[in-house]
Amino acid sequence: RRGARVGGRKPRTPNPDPRRPEDGFPADGCHYLQWTHTRHDRDFHNATNADLTVVLERLAAFERALYESQGTPMPLTDPARGLSGHVGVIKNFGRLVGGSLVHGHQQILHSNVLPRRIEDDRRFLDRHGRSFACYLAERNPPELTIREYDRRVRLVTPFFMKRPLEAMAIVLAGAKSYLHDLGPREIRSLARALSDVTRAATLLMPALGREVAYNLVFHTGPIGGLYVEMLPFTQPIGGYEQLGIYICVLTPEQSTRRYVELLAAPRGRAPTR
Repeated sequence: RRGARVGGRKPRTPNPDPRRPEDGFPADGCHYLQWTHTRHDRDFHNATNADLTVVLERLAAFERALYESQGTPMPLTDPARGLSGHVGVIKNFGRLVGGSLVHGHQQILHSNVLPRRIEDDRRFLDRHGRSFACYLAERNPPELTIREYDRRVRLVTPFFMKRPLEAMAIVLAGAKSYLHDLGPREIRSLARALSDVTRAATLLMPALGREVAYNLVFHTGPIGGLYVEMLPFTQPIGGYEQLGIYICVLTPEQSTRRYVELLAAPRGRAPTR
């Protein structure tokens, strides 16, 4: 949305650094939708892997077009590659997490504002000399691996899980930070991982007594490594969570086991417990 303002006061001159919203600067950008499928009843959890591969291929191509667009008013955000602005990709599924359209879709934002979570990723890279995706691939316990796809993408439960069924799909080629950096095989592997985790969540969440609702958050940009967060709405946010202390009704091991068992079962079979 154009015309919004970030920060509490208007600067005397335009702020050249989009990472400093506390100084105040005009927020600008464009918002786009990508339909997942031509069929109204198809989405990540029930489309074919071939269809999802096409979805991610087109999403990657559009991401590249936004970053490399000529004459854009966006600031230069990756000077080494000549990329402009910040592209944020999310997916909201279900009314409880902001899914206002029934037809499956992804949302893409091209903005001069660096998203807070991506800023955290960049800060981690600056401090530790490696991306958070690389760190998680190396340090997350092996028993919390849900499934690996052709040694290119690993689906895991993070050891710091805040809510049941949270998961991350990590692209194991750590130097690739953007969707358009991924090769055809990596795109296919990521499509399989996102298909599995969303399909499993649609079956596992009702078993927990929860309405199916989740967010997919794509961590891309100059952050040294790409990963996608799966954030199911399996518990509401309480007072302690507002303080940054998360109480979770499952352990990471229990959550991983539910995913592994569901994905090993015949396709479409719901858990019995």
